[in-house]
Amino acid sequence: MTEWTGAWITGFLLHVPHSFLKMQLSRNLSRSVGTAVSMSVGLSLFVGVQTWGYSMLVPFSPDTSTPGTLVSFLHTEFKSADVPELMARPSLRNSRMYPIYVDEPDIAPAQMKSPGFSGMRNRSIVLAGIPVAEMAGGSHPLFNPVFVSGNPQEAYAMLESTRSLLIPDTFARTVGLKVGDDLMLVNPSSRELRSGNEPSAGIRGRGRGAAVRGEPWKVAGIVSFPGWHWLTKTSGMRVRRGGFVAALAIADERWLKEEYAHQGFQFIWGILLRGSAMWNFRTTWGNTP
Repeated sequence: MTEWTGAWITGFLLHVPHSFLKMQLSRNLSRSVGTAVSMSVGLSLFVGVQTWGYSMLVPFSPDTSTPGTLVSFLHTEFKSADVPELMARPSLRNSRMYPIYVDEPDIAPAQMKSPGFSGMRNRSIVLAGIPVAEMAGGSHPLFNPVFVSGNPQEAYAMLESTRSLLIPDTFARTVGLKVGDDLMLVNPSSRELRSGNEPSAGIRGRGRGAAVRGEPWKVAGIVSFPGWHWLTKTSGMRVRRGGFVAALAIADERWLKEEYAHQGFQFIWGILLRGSAMWNFRTTWGNTP
């Protein structure tokens, strides 16, 4: 019945006598079935690839909860006293940009052997020190991630008062860390003090005693931090190894200055003035030594 009805309709639409189309499906059943199966498999694979690709892309795409502009100066270094001059540049004037201090400490070997950590290939994290009061405070904070665990006000107060950090929820689920737990990090400056973020050869913190055991950093909060992979990879924030890292953790800038002996910075993070062109921005910084 379907074939007979379809022949009339198809013949009318194609201006072909319907008698030519009678019994075409039933006479070529193997071809009809093969065509239907091939189309079903092809469309299923297409939909599967599209869905899979989109779901994989989401964790690597930054959202509006973090500042949209990160500028790195990989061949120079600025001091805190240079900030007013930097912010006076035409492309940065009236924009909300702040210096951040970045390092890449190793997770302590003892903690790497514990359940959750033992299955990870990456033994270092990117630790970014931001001015918490300026970037996370006020009615329009630049840094405003969604807290999966922990209270934002308590977490930000803890970042400023104690050696603590925020970690991504993906990392917390992998290693089993909760708010209040300690993440043991090997101090990169434990064997050699250095200024700023200039990468140096070798792996720091491989000496004896406390350096190898690591120093406790309290988990102040667990946040949703989509895009941290892209952010650390493309900007040069992986300042020591340059390869894969386990997470991007956020701390207050005070602790990287005091604990990790950072005297200068090579990154500024924030938002540019609305309407400023990237071409003008690059032109302004083109002659920076």
